[in-house]
Amino acid sequence: MKTQAFVAALSLALAQAGIASAQDDNTPPEIVSITWLIAENIGGVPEGPYTSFATFDPNTDLAHELDLLVATLEIFDPDFSGDGSAGGDDQVFVRFQAFWVPVPGYLTPEPGPVTQAMENFFPEDGDGFSPPAGDTLFLDFLIQIPSWTGRNQARMRGLIDFDVRFLFEFCVTNDQDPGEESIINCETENIFCIENPAMLEPNPPAFADAGPDQTVAAGTTVKLDGSRTFDGTNVGFGSESDNVIDKDTLTFAWEWISGPERVEPTATDRTPISQVTLNALGTYVYRLTVDDNASDGLPSSDEVAITVVAAIPPNRPPVALATGPSSRVTVGSTIILDGTRSFDPDGDAIAFTWQQTDEVGARIDASEFGRFFQPLSGLEQPIVVWQATTAGTFYFRLLVDDGELVDAERITVEVVEGAAAGAFASRGGAAASSASDSSSSEGEATSTSGCGAGGLLPLGLTPLTLLGMYRRRGR
Repeated sequence: MKTQAFVAALSLALAQAGIASAQDDNTPPEIVSITWLIAENIGGVPEGPYTSFATFDPNTDLAHELDLLVATLEIFDPDFSGDGSAGGDDQVFVRFQAFWVPVPGYLTPEPGPVTQAMENFFPEDGDGFSPPAGDTLFLDFLIQIPSWTGRNQARMRGLIDFDVRFLFEFCVTNDQDPGEESIINCETENIFCIENPAMLEPNPPAFADAGPDQTVAAGTTVKLDGSRTFDGTNVGFGSESDNVIDKDTLTFAWEWISGPERVEPTATDRTPISQVTLNALGTYVYRLTVDDNASDGLPSSDEVAITVVAAIPPNRPPVALATGPSSRVTVGSTIILDGTRSFDPDGDAIAFTWQQTDEVGARIDASEFGRFFQPLSGLEQPIVVWQATTAGTFYFRLLVDDGELVDAERITVEVVEGAAAGAFASRGGAAASSASDSSSSEGEATSTSGCGAGGLLPLGLTPLTLLGMYRRRGR
């Protein structure tokens, strides 16, 4: 806080001695001191409620959004008349202005205006302030901190402890409308502010995800992976990113719950992940506990079961079974392709992908995909609906994927103008071949490449030449 200590002390001494009760040297007024009080907003709305007023030190204390500050100005002018009358240089006029000061180089939230700030000196009309001779003028300014959106990224990086900085300026003069010759004395104060906790949305808790249950062979080192844990506050950016508006710091803890023998997890250099080496046959249960260190309530937890067997049986491929229309269809008709009878002999979940091919099973050109036969439903469902737009013979493939191995089934559909004539085989024979026949005759290999592609064009562009290949099984 800046003060004119020497001038103030001298002026007060002269005033108390009765020497300077009425000066004619046009000495301008001075701000001797500024003292502060604060009432904290605990309601999160401009109306409050507020705490009682308490002492506030701008050098050490932070104000919150919507807090109320009272700045008390102590003003002295040796030319005060002494009789309480207003006139000449004895009048004092005051102005308060507020300026937002952003932090250079960092995203800084911009607050709304300080509505109590003014452009002109007041009183704007009539006489100014003129206390008795030798006395000191005290003026109170009630100021509400405005609100803003977001946080200062410099604070998020730990470089500063505030979000918004204001420069408050208080000025005094003897002229109601100061000109170039007028003397104006000013004092400034930096007010540092931070977001109001009462205005924040409740922090969503983290949801622990210990990963899927596993079956492994004895002696396997198993990864306990909690990286799929979800925290709503951290959505949209990496938790280690510097360029964030808000983030929670998650704490992960793995623990053994039960099993044939006690095997405690060993931490890795990746925080959500631990590992265990399991030798005894049986089922082990491990618990993951996640705390976002910000939400109310208990941390979130999830468990994973790991079954240890003597050896993992080889994975058997899924079986693709598909049916289509049993007779010719007319232009404009819709057809249903049904793959619901497909299955996996190991009971693994399977994914479905429908594709349109040429007569030898090769992928069709992207420009033609969907032009002659238009898909009316998603191509990654067990059942799909297509509409015939042009006469001709068309070919479809169903791919089923258990996550490691893929099987395929082909269907042929004939479209004619007018009424359909005759029946034809939609599976096997000349019109279609089984998955094993097509695989051997066309040299197609099995792979999961492209089976998860979404949309129309990606499906038309999916490589189909890797059918029949095995990927390493890691269960």
